[in-house]
Amino acid sequence: MKENSNRVSERIRRLGVIGDVHARLELLERATDALHAIGVDTLVCVGDIYGSGNGTAGCCRLLQERQILTVRGNHDRWFLEAADRDDRLRASVGLEAVEFLSALPITLNINTAAGPALVCHGVGTNDLAHVPQTFPHSFARRSIRVGLIPPRCKLVVHGHSHLQRQRTCGGVLFVTIGALRSHPAGGCIMVDTYTGIVSPIAY
Repeated sequence: MKENSNRVSERIRRLGVIGDVHARLELLERATDALHAIGVDTLVCVGDIYGSGNGTAGCCRLLQERQILTVRGNHDRWFLEAADRDDRLRASVGLEAVEFLSALPITLNINTAAGPALVCHGVGTNDLAHVPQTFPHSFARRSIRVGLIPPRCKLVVHGHSHLQRQRTCGGVLFVTIGALRSHPAGGCIMVDTYTGIVSPIAY
């Protein structure tokens, strides 16, 4: 398990985030270019790189070449589990992409201007979880209590639900990124970690 295997010690203020990718190579490249153009301090991706079609290998290559910090999504996990038993599926994306997806951490801890932050796909190590509409504060408190969210965490940046929204629960700002092009500007944002302002970035 690669939980918390990546740690970024720099205190980041302008955090660029890319949402669920699902093999959309052209959109990934455009979103990455847009975030670099506005001068973010660090760029992260919340996973689900794998998708149908032939874009997965290119997306993995771009994320690696541009050194974008990336966590594993549930679609990436499902692909790897199936590819272990299916040579043709594994060959469909190529060895380099399989190795890239296999090496992705489940979560990423970063230091921001507001304090410790967590980058993940679902919520913490649960890549299928999302902040519920009902009783979100209770959910946040329980997630901290059971260890899905670190105790001093001030910010959780995550994907999975394909929505783009933000809410503060239990003293933690949850920023849900959305998927690339799930709606206008979906899946591409900049978070000012000092002010908590979340800005969708057109691409």
